[in-house]
Amino acid sequence: MSTFPETLPAAWWRNATTLELVVRHYGGFRPAAVETGADRDNLRKWWRRHALPPFEADKPDVTPLERLATPAPDGVDGDALIEALRKAKEATVPELADLLDTSPNRIRQAAERLREDGYRIDLHEGGIRLERIPPTKTTTHPDMLPLLDGKLLRVGVVSDTHQSSQECALAELHTAYDWFQREGVATVLHAGDWTCGRGIFRGQDSEIVRHTLDAQLEHLVWEYPQRAGVRTIGISGNHDLEGEAGRVGYDPVAALAARRSDIEYLGGYSAWVEVGAGQVENAPYVHLLHG
Repeated sequence: MSTFPETLPAAWWRNATTLELVVRHYGGFRPAAVETGADRDNLRKWWRRHALPPFEADKPDVTPLERLATPAPDGVDGDALIEALRKAKEATVPELADLLDTSPNRIRQAAERLREDGYRIDLHEGGIRLERIPPTKTTTHPDMLPLLDGKLLRVGVVSDTHQSSQECALAELHTAYDWFQREGVATVLHAGDWTCGRGIFRGQDSEIVRHTLDAQLEHLVWEYPQRAGVRTIGISGNHDLEGEAGRVGYDPVAALAARRSDIEYLGGYSAWVEVGAGQVENAPYVHLLHG
């Protein structure tokens, strides 16, 4: 049987029948994009545009938040560690090991895994703390030298995209990223509130379409625009960090960055980015701030 890349016409994904045939042949959007040289995000966009049925095989078997509730190979349950940290402002590693009937080393390993999955875990010499309020970000990030072209700095800026809200303008956001890619804008700055969150204000439940942190993260991972040659760097805002997420010390943007190579996370609420640090005289700064 000949392979699809040998026979596919240009922009083949615009044809619903061809798109469905290719994606189902390769077993998902990701492998179809790899095998045909197409953009995975674009395939998913056209799949929705053609109103094709959901392709369940492309979804991960276990999501990050579900994985936390599953005992790890070393026997430490992530949910149990989070629950223990919620009950105490701070606990020592030996105290937690005693409470969960495991070794101190396994507690440290579990804390590191939670941190990788977006939880704000402060692991220090004295113990472990769950940070419900993110610390003020003062770090300066040297970056964006490739954006300099003579005296012209080309950068995209988006903010308050509020995915999972009824008011989210996702189609317009994808259009913006199409424009960024077409115009050669290699870096997009996001000033916070990637998600709508939950428990941010009274009556919010009537305005959102995904009511768990897990569902909102999955939507963010799969549906936030991804374009070849374009990366997005940014900070978390109050809708990302407060409400239900704040009560468990969770940061969906940190979790997103861990799963998407085109996303770089700079911290909560504020970050400074120095353009061409050490290589450009009187280098300018960009201040990302979610007030």
